[in-house]
Amino acid sequence: METLEIIEHKAFDKEYLCYSFGFMSQTYHGKSIHFASIPDKIIMPLNAVEILTRFEIPSPFMFRLWRNGNEVYTSVHQFTAHDKMIYVPDWMMKHLSLKDGDRVYIRAVTLPIATSVIFAVPKLFLKTHDPKTVIEVKLKDRTLLQVDDSIKFTYARKQYQIYVAKLEPTKVCSIINADINLTLTEMEP
Repeated sequence: METLEIIEHKAFDKEYLCYSFGFMSQTYHGKSIHFASIPDKIIMPLNAVEILTRFEIPSPFMFRLWRNGNEVYTSVHQFTAHDKMIYVPDWMMKHLSLKDGDRVYIRAVTLPIATSVIFAVPKLFLKTHDPKTVIEVKLKDRTLLQVDDSIKFTYARKQYQIYVAKLEPTKVCSIINADINLTLTEMEP
């Protein structure tokens, strides 16, 4: 189903205890977790996938998390958390003003597929060899983009931080199997 707007699925409207990835041990269910490789994804309990499939929520599974007027969109990395708990990246905890063990609300959503994105990038990065390709490679770890997203990465032994300045067709979009018109603009000092 292709959509030009965010569709919320109220059949999956839950409340979970929220914990940062840092709260988890580095090994979970015998698997080593590399937190940097899952920048926009969360870990949910197994019973969540049972509910999502029972109500025929379309995959890939994406969600809106919110608390105290703050919201963030995300997708799921795996279903291995304990019941009634989710694990999220530290930046999400900060954005939602959460502490480990706080309650957070979550609803399944279907996001439109991105058609165009403008990234604000540092002037120095624009001078690198083929900066668009570098960004495309960095986006392979992500499932969605949101306006004002900050993406940090290392390229040619230098640290860079870029921002999503504009996104179409909405403020948050899926980038899975997306053919995106990618534009780079110099970041304002």
